[in-house]
Amino acid sequence: KADIKIIICTTDPELAKMRFDERLLNEPGRKTFHGEKPIVSSNGKTALLIEQYENISMEVPTLQVDTTNNYNPKIDVVVNFIKRKNSR
Repeated sequence: KADIKIIICTTDPELAKMRFDERLLNEPGRKTFHGEKPIVSSNGKTALLIEQYENISMEVPTLQVDTTNNYNPKIDVVVNFIKRKNSR
């Protein structure tokens, strides 16, 4: 049986868009694996495919991580969360 866990990463939407744009520009092979296609508006700016995100809600262990400036909680907390066995 699988131990399902959810990690929800959050950041400011404008920062997320900036990171998205940078990845598309700096990692040309990324679209091969992620299938990301930017939407270009009439003013030439790119937009994320999802402007508003609704968090998944399941009865499984869930950890929210703010990625605005590094990871909060720290990456070791995230790794321990992943490794921890779910109680049944």
